Amino acid sequence: MSDRGPASPLLLQHGALGDTIQLTAMAQALALRWGAPCDVVAGPPAAPALLAGVDLVGEVRVLGSRRRPYLASPRQWQLVRWLRARSAAPCYVVERWRHRVAPWSSQTRLEWLLARAGIPAGQVVTTVGRERGPLEHAVDYQLRIAGLDPFALAGIAPPVPDPPPRPRLQARADEVADCRAWLATLGWRGEPIVLLQTEARRSRKRGRWPRERWLALLQGLRGELLHGWILLMGVPSERRRTRALAAAAGDRHVLDVAGELPLRRLLALLAFAHSCVSLDTGPAQAAAAVGCPLVVLVGTADPRRNRPLGPPERVQVVTAYGDHPWPDSPVVWFAEHRLEAIPVPAVLAAWRRLDAAKGAAA
Repeated sequence: MSDRGPASPLLLQHGALGDTIQLTAMAQALALRWGAPCDVVAGPPAAPALLAGVDLVGEVRVLGSRRRPYLASPRQWQLVRWLRARSAAPCYVVERWRHRVAPWSSQTRLEWLLARAGIPAGQVVTTVGRERGPLEHAVDYQLRIAGLDPFALAGIAPPVPDPPPRPRLQARADEVADCRAWLATLGWRGEPIVLLQTEARRSRKRGRWPRERWLALLQGLRGELLHGWILLMGVPSERRRTRALAAAAGDRHVLDVAGELPLRRLLALLAFAHSCVSLDTGPAQAAAAVGCPLVVLVGTADPRRNRPLGPPERVQVVTAYGDHPWPDSPVVWFAEHRLEAIPVPAVLAAWRRLDAAKGAAA
């Protein structure tokens, strides 16, 4: 840590898994600015496992359910005690104004917890009241906030580095070895692996790609990668659909592994997979953050605001617009764009561009 700087910066957000992955860019930027690993308070219980081993991320704490009142949440009591014990440090809150601690309160839940822990408002920077641009990506917005100083610590830290960090996750070598050993029990002998994430938690809001198109894509991928394997990913609650899709494919090299990929195994698998084709969901964010070549199919959510980040040779975004111009408003995108309208050839073409880029790099 710099001789002039305070203790480790603190970053707080109450988002889903994909939100926490995107937050790693802001955590890295704050660590570089303030000269010490950035501690993180996140919403998902899996956050400590997710962020394990990420450079410049320090201690990770879990906030728990936003709906649980403070008096009924021992986890929040422990968090407040931990916050009180920390040295004076810059605190950054990524929060939406609608997440107030109570309908009649002027504070968000995270601001209220910081105040209860005795952290002065002069040490806090919050996104509340700082508007995000209509087409500004969440990561770029958070990095913009990371460049601000708390009032009480103004002028101490350098600006956000250029180029700015991007979301990053990491799998350990022993985790990759364990994942390879697990795959060997399924009959895998080192062939290329393509991962498919066919289900999404927000499918009711963002759309669902028809089953027959997933089947057509499976056939197309197998035709391109004759000796490869295709693994269908997912959580246990998605396994009924992924199992049925794998059975319909009728190919011994198309396997359903939904429910068999705890978080660290998933990251290890992404670390050495040939590529991944996914709906716009948490595993897609994880694939991009690990560096797995990715094709992502987007629905009603405008990808300019939340897509997995990466260069075109690593991340291909597929929409129903094809070569036509995108609308200039996320509101219009939400009203017009439909995941169901994305054709199979467009997805295969995007996947081929990934493969061509890998071949050129090799």
